[in-house]
Amino acid sequence: MPGHRSDDRDGDPKPAVDTVRERLAALLRAADWPVDELAIELEIECSRLEEELGHLERSARRRGERIATTPARCLACGAVCKPRSARPFHAPRRCPACKQERMSWPSYRLQAK
Repeated sequence: MPGHRSDDRDGDPKPAVDTVRERLAALLRAADWPVDELAIELEIECSRLEEELGHLERSARRRGERIATTPARCLACGAVCKPRSARPFHAPRRCPACKQERMSWPSYRLQAK
């Protein structure tokens, strides 16, 4: 048949390309992930990760899931940082109590309600 090239097709279907949000959801369903490790795994910046977590939280609520948070903790004095309502997924840079910059990253996990 003219114009038909049989070498264009392998017969195997190509795998679907996962979006960042789908990969993020799969990772968070499997285990607790600190923000810094998630950003490295997904190869995105922390600011974009905050945005993706916000979108994921909204879509997870419709599926009956929620994002469980282990808050950031000061490694110097042990103070625990509460998430802010304005930027709930933002990792703090300094401790609100002692002002030192020795903070652990918050970690997240996606779980059923």
